[in-house]
Amino acid sequence: MDLVVACQLPAPVLTSAGEPYASWARWLRPGGALAVITANPAGPGRFANHTGAIITAAETAGLAYLQHIIAVLAHIEGNRLLIPDDHGAATERVSARNPVHVPAHADVLIFLAQGDPTGGQA
Repeated sequence: MDLVVACQLPAPVLTSAGEPYASWARWLRPGGALAVITANPAGPGRFANHTGAIITAAETAGLAYLQHIIAVLAHIEGNRLLIPDDHGAATERVSARNPVHVPAHADVLIFLAQGDPTGGQA
């Protein structure tokens, strides 16, 4: 394949054998791209950034890290992002004592399969 798109939400699933990244790397032709979409989950005790673990797993599977894109999660009206007009609209309440901020972005990580894209043919 030339492109595999994977969604690792809310946290990546990584086995000790490097799955699923090892499989995804085998599915790609040399020069093919893997796009992984992930987010930082919101919630008490659950704030975490999984980008480093994903990059490590992909590189261990033989993929080259190419780019990190920030995707803003917002409604769009015309050519403008709709931003909440007060701080209360930007949070959800888990309890009266634990306000939780709504996620504002997702991370899109791009990796390339390494190797000779011609398969060694001249």
